[in-house]
Amino acid sequence: MVGITVAVVLFGAPALTARAAADPIGATRSAIASLQAQAAAGASRIHSLTEAYDQANVQAMALAAQVTQDQVELGQLQQQVDASRTALQKEAILSYTGGSTEVSSSVSGVSDPAVRAEYIQVAAGDLTQAEDQYRTQQVQLATAEANLKKQQGASEAAVNAMAAARQQALAQAASEQAQLDQLQGHLNQLVEAAAVAAARPPAPPTQGLPVNNGVVRVVQTMVSQPQSAPAPAPAPAPSPAPAPVSPAPPVTSGGGAGGVWLQLRECESGDNYQANTGNGFYGAYQFSAQTWADLGYPGRPDLEPPAMQDAAAMKLQAEAGWGQWPACAAALGLT
Repeated sequence: MVGITVAVVLFGAPALTARAAADPIGATRSAIASLQAQAAAGASRIHSLTEAYDQANVQAMALAAQVTQDQVELGQLQQQVDASRTALQKEAILSYTGGSTEVSSSVSGVSDPAVRAEYIQVAAGDLTQAEDQYRTQQVQLATAEANLKKQQGASEAAVNAMAAARQQALAQAASEQAQLDQLQGHLNQLVEAAAVAAARPPAPPTQGLPVNNGVVRVVQTMVSQPQSAPAPAPAPAPSPAPAPVSPAPPVTSGGGAGGVWLQLRECESGDNYQANTGNGFYGAYQFSAQTWADLGYPGRPDLEPPAMQDAAAMKLQAEAGWGQWPACAAALGLT
């Protein structure tokens, strides 16, 4: 991976490349851009794996529920077979001995043993036919249950494979974010050193990198919510185009904007409006000082109230889109 290679070169490899030696700031920025692109692609993959995992998990639970229902039906069917056998045997005995019930009342007065024997044979034949029908249904249900269990096993295996792939992607995202933080800190040092050498203010860093393992945390929060098997539903209609962001989102208990803005803050800074990790970004949405000033806001983002930071983020998104937060936007499925 290009970003990782450059990072190793910059942080103590035996020999620097010609480009890194001649222009360490440009080489570091190039490494950050490359690694940031990898992080954004990884976040998109995590989002896709999460959706596939949820779908496979729901399907596995639905199959498990169907197996349970089949088992209940098998039990009920067995009870019907037993009840039918008992009733027919009772009627045959009562008829033979001259007893009287609703079913056997038509032959209860018959004294001819031959007639009674014939009735017993008819009753026994009815019982055999009924049992044959029920046993056929039992075999069909048992076969259906076996097929469902097989499908359920395959579905659970798919769920486990999807979970493993997602965990691997999350680990990769955590590693890439740690490298991004290290590279960004190194870039800030290089820029400050160059500014001191040139007796001019340092250039502002790029906007929008998450901190504090934000991408990993927000995806883990998304996938940790319990799933339940839904009732069967018709085939879904084509997905509509994403709805525009509401200009007045709900307010959370902490005072900030809710909905997608809360998710974005959790990803970018752990929902910390006072975030200042020393990486050149500030506040809940990880603004650079230059971006904040260009948007027309005073002071420094992490020192201003939540409402102002929310307004600045909404203004930036309206002007430049979700791409200002590439990794988090990809992880959250924002376009």
